[in-house]
Order: sequence, then structure tokens, then C-alpha cells
Amino acid sequence: MTEQEARKILQGYQEIDDDTGEKYGYIIQESCGKDGEGYIFRCKVEGVDYSPKDNLPLLGVYPDGTVINIPI
Repeated sequence: MTEQEARKILQGYQEIDDDTGEKYGYIIQESCGKDGEGYIFRCKVEGVDYSPKDNLPLLGVYPDGTVINIPI
């Protein structure tokens, strides 16, 4: 898997908010390197305003299409 392939998977990935039932995706801010066969990205959640001191979520993307939220 290349970084470009991982970016494509993440760009199409969406989750559903448990409280509202709304779907949302992620906006990649930077690549943070590899994790085995996968890639780690720092992202913003679509529609969420962040302050400069907020820690942005880290997501891992793996060749089988798995996307995981990595605890900070």
C-alpha cells in the first residue's frame, strides 16, 4: 500500500455520530508516517472548529481498508 492509496481510503471513509446519526468524514492535515503496512494521519473532523491548541485526531489506515482512531 502506498501513502496515496491510504489517503484515498481515508478520504472516502465516514463514521456516524452516535448522538445525532449524522455521517462525517475526516480532512487530512498531515502524514505522520508508517505503522507496519499502514499509514498514520493527523486529521480534522469535517464540520468541527478547532482552536490552535487542540490535539487533532490521529487515524491509522491499513491495506485491508481498516481505519482506526489512535488514542492521543
